[in-house]
Amino acid sequence: MALVLSQAPGIALGQTSLPPGTPGGTGATLTATQATLAGLTYDGVVTVPTATGDVTTIELRSTAATLTGLELHTPCTPLAALGTGLTAASVTPAGSSSTSTTGLTLYARSVTATVAGTGVTWTPGSPPPAADLGDVVLTDVTIEVTSLTLPAFTAPGLRESASFCTPA
Repeated sequence: MALVLSQAPGIALGQTSLPPGTPGGTGATLTATQATLAGLTYDGVVTVPTATGDVTTIELRSTAATLTGLELHTPCTPLAALGTGLTAASVTPAGSSSTSTTGLTLYARSVTATVAGTGVTWTPGSPPPAADLGDVVLTDVTIEVTSLTLPAFTAPGLRESASFCTPA
């Protein structure tokens, strides 16, 4: 399976990549107890068009990714026809590892984690310290995601749910 998170029209979960110029989503929050990222690179600050306007993000790529204790939560999205909203969650069992042997591409508004015992927050205004970050282990990870692609993704025990909510 592949995991693609983008709330742009015409982009489906399971698509292995986003077509060039595809708008990103309005956002989601990804958390993990640990993220092991092989060959991590910071590719710069990128403006991503979304359904709600342009979002300034950092672009990160890795050649392989393992996420332990993965949770992904989308914000409340209005459903005008129903007069309500919908939010979704994807959660793996505590301690289980989700992997992408072909890496990831991430456009994030922020990445907050601990690296080698030191807390870091990477944003467009305070990006990672180098373009080539090498193999990195992040713990206590919180990522404000605009767009995420994980080709060849496996997530044992992944549970997905949706619930109604009140849009802001």
